[in-house]
Formats: sequence, structure tokens, C-alpha cells
Amino acid sequence: MLCLGVCKVKKGCADLNLYIFERGYLMSNVAFDFLTESFLFDEKYIEEGFRRVSDQELFLELQKYRKHIQENYISIIEETQDENELNVTIESSGKLPDERLLKQLALYIDKVIISDPIFELTSTKSGIHTQMSNLMGIPDNNEVDRIRLAQSAKYMKWTTSLVVAQFIKYLPISLIHEPPKDLPILYSTDNFSSELSEE
Repeated sequence: MLCLGVCKVKKGCADLNLYIFERGYLMSNVAFDFLTESFLFDEKYIEEGFRRVSDQELFLELQKYRKHIQENYISIIEETQDENELNVTIESSGKLPDERLLKQLALYIDKVIISDPIFELTSTKSGIHTQMSNLMGIPDNNEVDRIRLAQSAKYMKWTTSLVVAQFIKYLPISLIHEPPKDLPILYSTDNFSSELSEE
């Protein structure tokens, strides 16, 4: 579990976790409410790379997590919004902030918002994507990347104390980058000229 041990001069506190707890940040966390009860956070499964879990079980659990996040999306957004706090958002792009960066941010930032790395693995291919892959002769591989999943789960567990303390928040940022499940087919009898401005 992560313990940054950053010295806060103003508070005279040598431990970041203690500093944050002193500020009273003991609210719940939507993502962790699910994960702490899921085998996705099981230490043995993580260390083994989820090898003992079947593809079907892993897929279903990730879809349950996806549904949980989507159903509570508004609550998650509300968790990250506070006009009195200075926040920074980190969209990982495969690289999550390490301890050194978190220590630096802790000196100036109230809350760090990180793209949920487990949620990124819950996206499924749309029907048109599968059909195009088959048409082009590309194997349609829907298997979960177990190595990446284990690394993501291990990282999130590593930050548990700071999540509980509300210093770190995980947001499903990848959701806004997902392609639509069905691409619309638009038709206009006047080639959309009526949509243009008269000017």
C-alpha cells in the first residue's frame, strides 16, 4: 500500500496519508466499493496474472465493473468536483503516475484524478468492428489482456490509502474516447444543402 511520506511544512506533518486524513477526507469511492468485493482485487489472483480465472469469468466480472461505473457515473463526477480544491487530471495513456510524481503533486495539488486503468479494459468491440475485422481477415481477438489487468489492479491497490483519503480519484476517462457501438447512416434528399446557412 502506498505511503508517500511527503513532509507538509505548513502542517508539520511528515506523512502525506496522515496529513490528508487530518483534513477529514473519509468519503466513499464508487470504483473501490465494487473492487474491494471483487476477485479483481484478490492478491493471489493478481500475483498469478489471473491465470486460474477462465476467460468467461474474467469477461463477465469486467462487464459487471463497467456496468457499476456507468450506473454511478454521475456520482463519480461529483466525487471529483469541488470548487475549493485544486485538482489535476492525468490521462495515463498506458503510463500511470509513479510515487515520485505523486509526491511532487502532493505539495501543490488537493486531488489527483487518474484515468481508471481497469475500466479501460472493459470496452468491447462493436458489431461493425467485428464484421470489418472478419472482412479484412484480421483475427477477432476478444481476450482480456491479463498482464495489463494484473498491473492495473496492482497499481490501484497500491494507491488504496490515498483513494480512501480522497487524494486520488479514478475516473473512466477512456469512456469519452470509445467509438460508438453503431455508426449512423445519414441520408438527405438535397445532399444536406438545407443544413447550410443561407448566408
